Amino acid sequence: PTPLIPCSVVFGSRFMQALYHAGGLHFARERIVHNGVRLVAQPSTSFRDRSLLIRPGELRLLFAGRVTEIKGVHTALEALSAYSD
Repeated sequence: PTPLIPCSVVFGSRFMQALYHAGGLHFARERIVHNGVRLVAQPSTSFRDRSLLIRPGELRLLFAGRVTEIKGVHTALEALSAYSD
């Protein structure tokens, strides 16, 4: 039997859990919480004018995912630093 690593882990999907298991990593307490949120219904006009969400000259970046080289986060950060110069 594979030894259990004595910690708790939350996976975002069964795929990720299986990936860790395939690599021989099993944890004492494992849980899967799928990415999802409950949203309160908003009127369809709430966010029509998205220009109200930013200030002039402001640039924002949102990244949702694992920060790994293959995702290219470093490229986005390099692009942002070139934009701000």
